[in-house]
Amino acid sequence: MPERTDHPQPTPSPTQALAVAVIIGTALALAPIPAEAAHRAADAFTLPAPEATPEPTPAPEPEPTPVLNYDNDGLYWGAETIAATEALIARERAAGTAIDEWNVTDRDGQPLRIVRCADPDFLDTICVIPGEPRPAVAA
Repeated sequence: MPERTDHPQPTPSPTQALAVAVIIGTALALAPIPAEAAHRAADAFTLPAPEATPEPTPAPEPEPTPVLNYDNDGLYWGAETIAATEALIARERAAGTAIDEWNVTDRDGQPLRIVRCADPDFLDTICVIPGEPRPAVAA
């Protein structure tokens, strides 16, 4: 009678265990499946009907370029839309406020309109209104 040993079996390394799992998984995936079993499995699992494709939503309108407002000291105190600023200038003109205007360009050559509405009781309002951008010129 052969002598019995109680030596533990060697533990496979993680790489060996992964290789065994891959081989078993591949064997199961490639094993022939009887047609009847495949049809029963397909009948038991039906995919839901595809949902209707939603209409694409239009891209939001870009935010209008804001008008930046400053005081006499050059401190930024707020921003407004071009339409609201034009309405402010029209109201100030109608009220007889002294208004100075300059048309300049920024460092990139884009036009700016600077409007100063004088206020004898408080700080003047200086509005920096962006103009229509000029097309880039190829160098």
